[in-house]
Amino acid sequence: RFPRTFTPLSDAMAMYSPVGAGYPQNGMQPMMVESAPNGVGANGLPFMDEDEKDSARGKTIGVLFALLTVPRVIGFLVAWAIAHFGASLKYTVRIRALGDDAGYLYAGAFVFSFMVGFLNKFPMVYKSQVIKSGPGSL
Repeated sequence: RFPRTFTPLSDAMAMYSPVGAGYPQNGMQPMMVESAPNGVGANGLPFMDEDEKDSARGKTIGVLFALLTVPRVIGFLVAWAIAHFGASLKYTVRIRALGDDAGYLYAGAFVFSFMVGFLNKFPMVYKSQVIKSGPGSL
């Protein structure tokens, strides 16, 4: 049913590896990051020293904070304006009709929304330490 001979994974990977394209071969020293052309390291990623990584991390944490808070603040202000300047008596009657436990439902939806936003945006912090921002980084 199955062929008795097979190609080991190491041999299959060796067929597709770019050994002849200037990459280090087995048993040789890896290419030094400082000697890489055009600021690209041996691993193919842009070379960044620790100061650049720390700076990028700090900027990205600020952007992450803004992306998580600004939309929620805007949404709260819009909801407050509608409740304050709209038919507030009508809104209050409908809110009271929901019951006392409805607040937990909305608090849970808020926490879930924040969690999803955080989990989707948090990897940007680590990405900023690997890939430089700006034109030509891709």
